[in-house]
Amino acid sequence: LSFLKSYRFQALILLITTLLFIVNYLPKTYLSGWDNLQTELFPWLNLKRSFFAVWQEYQSFGLVSGLAHASDLIRSVFIWLISFILPQNVIRYVFHILMLFIGGLGLFTLLNALWFKDKKIYSFIGALFYMFNLGTIQIFYVPYEAFSVFFAFLPLEIWVFLKLLESKNKSNLYLFILINFL
Repeated sequence: LSFLKSYRFQALILLITTLLFIVNYLPKTYLSGWDNLQTELFPWLNLKRSFFAVWQEYQSFGLVSGLAHASDLIRSVFIWLISFILPQNVIRYVFHILMLFIGGLGLFTLLNALWFKDKKIYSFIGALFYMFNLGTIQIFYVPYEAFSVFFAFLPLEIWVFLKLLESKNKSNLYLFILINFL
């Protein structure tokens, strides 16, 4: 009970994103975004494309990759792993709602660490604003993976960078490397 009380705002962010998923998920439909490149249809193939990303033979007559397709490798591994658990049409919905959750949780952590140590309600309000402002709604209305991932990890990047500047111990450095890698 004390665990739930100390993490009540994080649980509320999880509950809100879960409700958003329930309200916005349309059964037996696929979520399409800007590029309409459905990587969840063939996760193994897209993992291979991300790993061998120098030459993109599936686009036009083939081209040298100039759009950083290799940076999609971590997401491709994640999509491939959850493809064993979730149905094909749910994967993209879950990925984007997970990015919304991570972004809200990351900003809550950042605000709580920087300004509102004693008043977690203000960090929660800031996280809700970050999750539901018009720019965020625009990003997630027609989702694009690069924007969703940027939304999710920007607050965590700032938080871990400031944490590393504050004390340069190995655990902060490893956390910095991990978040940058993700």
